[in-house]
Amino acid sequence: MIREDKKVIGQKVLLLIFALLFFAMLAIGLLYLSTTSQIESPEIKDNIHKEIAESRIKDFRNCANLKAYDSLYNVTKHKIILYKAEGYVKEDWIKELKRKFVDESETAFNTLCKYLICSTTPDSRTYKYIIKIFDEKIKPTRKEFFKSTNYSALPDVEGIVSRYKETCELIKKKNNIYVNCQYTSKEDAANKISKANSLIADQYIKNCRFLIEELNKVGAQIEKSHRHKINNQLEEFKNCLYSNYVRYNSLSLSISGLIADYESLFSGKSYKGTNDINTLKQRFNSLIKDKADRHYRYVESCVEQLSGYRTMTESYFDELVRNANNEIEGYKTRKSTTYGVAAKNCDNLKTTLDIYKKNADTHYHPIITHIVKRVYNIRPNGQWMFMKLDGNNRIYESRSNYHKNNSTSTMSFNISGYSEFVFEIKNDSEQNYDYVVVGVNQYPTYSSMYNAKGYNGWKRIRLRNLDRTKSYTIYVTYSKDGSNHHGRDRGYVKIPQNN
Repeated sequence: MIREDKKVIGQKVLLLIFALLFFAMLAIGLLYLSTTSQIESPEIKDNIHKEIAESRIKDFRNCANLKAYDSLYNVTKHKIILYKAEGYVKEDWIKELKRKFVDESETAFNTLCKYLICSTTPDSRTYKYIIKIFDEKIKPTRKEFFKSTNYSALPDVEGIVSRYKETCELIKKKNNIYVNCQYTSKEDAANKISKANSLIADQYIKNCRFLIEELNKVGAQIEKSHRHKINNQLEEFKNCLYSNYVRYNSLSLSISGLIADYESLFSGKSYKGTNDINTLKQRFNSLIKDKADRHYRYVESCVEQLSGYRTMTESYFDELVRNANNEIEGYKTRKSTTYGVAAKNCDNLKTTLDIYKKNADTHYHPIITHIVKRVYNIRPNGQWMFMKLDGNNRIYESRSNYHKNNSTSTMSFNISGYSEFVFEIKNDSEQNYDYVVVGVNQYPTYSSMYNAKGYNGWKRIRLRNLDRTKSYTIYVTYSKDGSNHHGRDRGYVKIPQNN
């Protein structure tokens, strides 16, 4: 019995020893595994985080909408930045992850945007979301990661953003007015209409109904602004019709140009205002015709004044003739520049004027056949000299006091048989100081009523109320003051020959 108990005890001790050995070996194995794990964990950890980031980056290829893309972009970028900050991934791998992130995200964004814009029917919110992601995510990230602004992987995105901004600028409104569709010039209007038509057909715009509807209004808005500008100028034109001729002329040319530009730009177009332009044209032509008719009647009244020559002096009649001629020429000028076909022809007025002149000449200068008119005994006196013949006139010029201060030069001639004698004098020297004067039957003085003071052109001298039975001596003197020599420094007289 005792022998059996010893045997049992020995077996138990042996089992205990084996158990101790087993646990000792297990502890050593666990210690070894733990040590090995601690040595290898950084690399294993690098691989795990790198694989997670790369998996996220590849998910960009599967984004079906902008919201999913935006969310994935934020999460993935955040992980890469976090891994670098915490040291989860080696620096070389971080650079590689950044490159892959930018390349994959930009390529996916370009593909997604092109699909949404060119293959669906986007609205303005889609464009704005694209611009927001591009401006707030992609641009800053590329600049942050690579200090670069090269977006060669985003040609469609750049095209979409550019075309959308161009469209928005063209159709921009303020107080419900298209601020960039106001008419300024024919070239500007043509360019804007052409730009709108180009954008309507553009691949990045043509699928957006709202933008197409707005772009289709550009031509009509410019046309409306153009008509409004014509109408405003017509109002001003009406107000200055009978007062400010300079402004009238300027507006007339401007309105004519605006109407011509309108017809060039909008002829044949279906804008609802195209019929209104005919009304504006009729109004413009009516205003011009009214102005032309009033002007014609005024010129006509100037000519008709000449019919009263029998009750006028000849000098007053001559003044009215000059005024009527000037008015006729002014009317002709305006007819060719502003009135156009709306103005009457004024040749008949010129004919009437010439008839009145002829009749008046007969009235003022009746022909008397029994008395012979003579101009004779012309005496230059060595101080004047014959210069030349001018038709039926002899021209003399002063010589003796050329460039001599405080001096005079006098000649004379005789006439007979005239009740009125007309000849001309001219002063070609210092106005108001040197002068030509005429005396009848006496030497002239400074105060003589017949003179050419302050007058350098030919001046007509008319001697009236002469006795046709008497002879008269006419003295002509060129007088110089005490300083200066101007012009030819000579006096001239033009004497008609016997008639």
